[in-house]
Amino acid sequence: MTEATAPAIPQQRFVPEATPVALRPRLEASWAVLCGALASGALVPEIAAVVRLLAGWLLADIILGFALAQLLATMRMAVEIGPPPETTRRRVPGLPYAEPGSPGDRLARSLARWLDHWHACLRPAIGHHMASFVTASATALLVGAYLGQPALAASAAALVSALVLALICGRGVDALARWHAGIALAVAWYLGHRLFAAVPPASWGMAALVGLAAFGRAAHAADRGAAGRAMQGGRRLVGIVWSALVAAMLAARQPIAAGITAIAGLAESMSLGSSTLRRGRVGWLAAMLLAALIVARST
Repeated sequence: MTEATAPAIPQQRFVPEATPVALRPRLEASWAVLCGALASGALVPEIAAVVRLLAGWLLADIILGFALAQLLATMRMAVEIGPPPETTRRRVPGLPYAEPGSPGDRLARSLARWLDHWHACLRPAIGHHMASFVTASATALLVGAYLGQPALAASAAALVSALVLALICGRGVDALARWHAGIALAVAWYLGHRLFAAVPPASWGMAALVGLAAFGRAAHAADRGAAGRAMQGGRRLVGIVWSALVAAMLAARQPIAAGITAIAGLAESMSLGSSTLRRGRVGWLAAMLLAALIVARST
């Protein structure tokens, strides 16, 4: 009598561990929403205004931030896993009237390889990230519809821009992270202002500067350990944003605010790449608040 032979277990391909993405607020995004609301000049201490501000903060910081983080995690995991192998175990059904090696035959084999790759590797690793992105996107559109057509349009534009940039960047996940950082902060300022009033050119400019500053800091942080062009470019972009902000305050005839902003910008420039970077960012938050008050006074 012989022992029963154990069934052969097919070898499975290693799938990287999923990257957890926490649903949590971020200081700069929350501050950008608040500064945008102050820049409108219409924020009043009333229950209806406070509830509207909280809903806008939930949309700009929590929901959209979570959606962008899930999309970034999806792209990062897909890049780590890589493309499918050249061969596939799936039996490819032949296309009618398609000869071996013809374009139709090659297309069918390519689709079969990607289906195998999706079921074996991609879906276990990024399936929940994709589902979270879709759910967060739908929630953002619902909350945006509740807040009005401008908030809905801004949410849809942010999500579409994030998807287009994901397609353009492809395997450049670090570049995608920089763009997402800039989009998140710019949309946060815009939504904070648009919740209460129309956005004038001055506030549009501040939203752009806030987004560019976030982009530059993300570029600097990505390559802080190496003296590369990206790090120098990020530092240079942050310096340009500070200079533009000081120039705008001088043009608005606010020399005291411009002087305070110049000192804060110099402090952050000196702290880039050191352990005092977080303390140097406090000056940027103060400069955003000053700019919001100046925009509110000019409208």
